[in-house]
Amino acid sequence: MSNKIAFIGDRSTILPFYALGAKVFPLEKDGDAEKLKGFEPAQFALVFVTEEVREAKKDFFNKLGEKIVIIPSLKGKRTTRVEGIEAAIRRATGKTK
Repeated sequence: MSNKIAFIGDRSTILPFYALGAKVFPLEKDGDAEKLKGFEPAQFALVFVTEEVREAKKDFFNKLGEKIVIIPSLKGKRTTRVEGIEAAIRRATGKTK
């Protein structure tokens, strides 16, 4: 299994993670969907997606299953399950607590 992490969402939210070595896929509008054509989920252990992008591309992200973690973006404030994020990180790293 890969140990790479990907972030998909608006540029202002996900770009800082590029500095940490994560692969980022910035999507600003519906026309940016072609940027995801090169995205291969098998390459990543975990995929973080902003809520707005997840809602706009539900059918695409439903295929990822447990690899996907929904995160809030800097553009809007919504509720995100912190427990879900923590559980996904534990699954990806193999840690139980």
